[in-house]
Amino acid sequence: MSLPEAFVNQTKTLLGTEAPKVLATIQAHEPPVSIRLNGQKLTTTPDLAEVPWAPNGFYLPERPVFTKDPWLHAGAYYVQEASSMMLEQAVAQSRPEHPIRVLDLCAAPGGKSTHLLSMLHANDWLVANEVIQARARILHENLAKWGSANAVVTCDDPASFGQLEGFFDLVVVDAPCSGEGMFRKDPAAIAEWSPEHVQLCADRQRRILADVWDTLTYDGVLIYSTCTFNTDENEQMLDWLLQNFEAELIAINLQQEWGARSFTDSAAGHKMIPGLVQGEGYCFFVLRKKNGADRWEAEGLSRRKARKQRGKRVAKEIEVKGLRSVDGLKVIAQDQLLVATPFPQELDALRKHVRVEKSGVLLGEQKKNKVVPAHEFALSDLLESDSYPAVELTYEQALSYLMKAPFDMQADRGFQTVQYAGQTLGWINHLGNRFNNLYPANWRIQKDFRAEKPWTLQTYFE
Repeated sequence: MSLPEAFVNQTKTLLGTEAPKVLATIQAHEPPVSIRLNGQKLTTTPDLAEVPWAPNGFYLPERPVFTKDPWLHAGAYYVQEASSMMLEQAVAQSRPEHPIRVLDLCAAPGGKSTHLLSMLHANDWLVANEVIQARARILHENLAKWGSANAVVTCDDPASFGQLEGFFDLVVVDAPCSGEGMFRKDPAAIAEWSPEHVQLCADRQRRILADVWDTLTYDGVLIYSTCTFNTDENEQMLDWLLQNFEAELIAINLQQEWGARSFTDSAAGHKMIPGLVQGEGYCFFVLRKKNGADRWEAEGLSRRKARKQRGKRVAKEIEVKGLRSVDGLKVIAQDQLLVATPFPQELDALRKHVRVEKSGVLLGEQKKNKVVPAHEFALSDLLESDSYPAVELTYEQALSYLMKAPFDMQADRGFQTVQYAGQTLGWINHLGNRFNNLYPANWRIQKDFRAEKPWTLQTYFE
């Protein structure tokens, strides 16, 4: 792998005696393969090496074809680069104690959003944003599979969030960057790299940060990160923020043996660099905002608003079978669709300024006096596990289901979930002599893997 000369010189200047090891790692070594478990769906530990800074992170001995694994489609785990899991430490050591509203501003495809959902508490709320529509759809799919009701997907420019002054307690900006830390994973990033591209990325990052700063409440926390390690997009970005906004550094303490390099005296900023850590390139720092609007709070509803909101809710005679009782959860009727959201007033405030793509969990569609359950509901933490019959599929049947290909199975009549190795994949509706496969057509597996050697993460739990 040939690296740009300017990048090589930059790395030598930045890392000194450690530069040869880093450059050799980027050029000659395959990146480690890592996954992060969904702790709501997998509660035991696999026989795999652990990512030391993320309790649910694990390294695989090689890269499999993950699409073959029914557990991936069930949302039992997420394939995520290990260094970026350092977000776990940044959030754990900086978040306020009270329930928080979180914005993941540059969220697609969903690695950090699903990670945040695993760390947030029952009364916390996540808004995951992606400005590009096609990527927002991928984000929606990955969050739906993860299964948490406490998430909203938006698709808007960062500037739109600036109108929500004081709305968020924690803002995560995993900024679009020059991608130096991903060179060995994505060779196309090498072809795009240049000093001019680095500067273009830095300019974009400053605009994004300036646009979103006002949405952070006074005393709120900003976590800024990139998958690069030059100074323009990291140290200089930190200096720019401190010079232009009233903020203070928050120290994040990491264990020395992890291999991260601190770039501030207070250990508020850290770099993970290939060859020095068991992961790819990742850099982050954490700031606390020291001026600005007080925290946005939901107002009490007027009688008129209360009547209007009640009119949106599902009539009492429409029962959503299997819906778990959750404090504060509201079921809203949108045409014939039923959506469960735990934060209706916050959602209304968000909608005034930002385009919302997904809110809460889609439960199903009203048809006369029954509800046809939605795929999101099957995978969510709102479904009572014993409320519908569950059919366990073989590996080949599970792949057929995920492809929406014909297969034979025995089941009772009516709606029921199908599972593989205990993980729910979705719904079928058995009609007696046949069944309808209700897996979303746009999520189906495109390639037929049934004749190939099986692979599933489940083998590491045996």
